[in-house]
Amino acid sequence: CQEVVVPVYSCMRERNLCNFVKSSVLAMAVLFVVYSIIGCFGYLTFGSHVAHNVMKMYDADDPFVMVGVAALIIKMIATYPILALCGRDAAAGIYAELRGLKPSEFAATERTRRYVVAAVWFASSLLLAVCTESIGVVFKYLGSVASANIFIYPGE
Repeated sequence: CQEVVVPVYSCMRERNLCNFVKSSVLAMAVLFVVYSIIGCFGYLTFGSHVAHNVMKMYDADDPFVMVGVAALIIKMIATYPILALCGRDAAAGIYAELRGLKPSEFAATERTRRYVVAAVWFASSLLLAVCTESIGVVFKYLGSVASANIFIYPGE
């Protein structure tokens, strides 16, 4: 979550700490309720046999499951650009550091660099999504990366 704090804050109409805290608490509360409901239904339906991806265990032809899949697709469409922008900026910063670019040189190649990084980012995330067998593997990897981001690189 902390990776998207700055872009989310910059998109707020009225930027102040009080509004930011309200929106963060509301978002976390909604996520807690939604994920808890999904977890409870998965556990009540499948018991201890529930898999990493509970959505795969339900019948894909069931209209309620289709609504859930549609909600996941909408969530991914809404969150991917925010994370991609953060990743693109991080990749551009690393590129500039490795190449030793001056600010003027960095600005001159910005448009091309944005297109290249965005294309590589999208292609690599699509390839990983297609090649990954289980979402559980992704969650384990993301958990370890998130832990490093929170505890090792907490920010300035």
